Amino acid sequence: MARPQVENEIELSGCFSARFIALDIETSGLSPEGGGEIIEIAAVELLEPRKFGKLLHSRIRSKTAMSKAAEDVVGFTNCDLDGAPAFAELAEDLVEFLSDATIVGIGTEFDRAFLNAELAEAGYGVMAPANFLDVSPFIPEEIQRSGMQAINDWAGCAGGGALATEVVAGAFWRIRKETGV
Repeated sequence: MARPQVENEIELSGCFSARFIALDIETSGLSPEGGGEIIEIAAVELLEPRKFGKLLHSRIRSKTAMSKAAEDVVGFTNCDLDGAPAFAELAEDLVEFLSDATIVGIGTEFDRAFLNAELAEAGYGVMAPANFLDVSPFIPEEIQRSGMQAINDWAGCAGGGALATEVVAGAFWRIRKETGV
């Protein structure tokens, strides 16, 4: 199947849409420029508090081996990526899934940098910053400084998973309730 070639940015919605998707990725490094790659991705539609729609989740085969430090952070090993698809194999489905949504996350600049690097390598355009809603600025600084468990508690989530989509969703709904965003 031919992939669409996009020159500049993928215009997903132009402004915040009524459809929101919580996104989280795990990577093999700290930056795509430093050789890091997406090794796991989860995206879930946020329908209403504690109600989710479609889910896209996959581990992703890396072109290079993860370091032991990266394995410790993500909680799985290079062997766990055996048989996983390459990012390029998922790119079309991912772009379609995200196509009319506002992407919600914690630290979305990090996620967007990795997504754009992987999408560009797979022959797609990049995602515009306007299509992302970073909930980090809405989380009180003292909560953020206290770590992920404090964010889990603040967002009303059990947490404990490698991917933070539940935490993103909980934070999003709490912020939406408090601010009307």
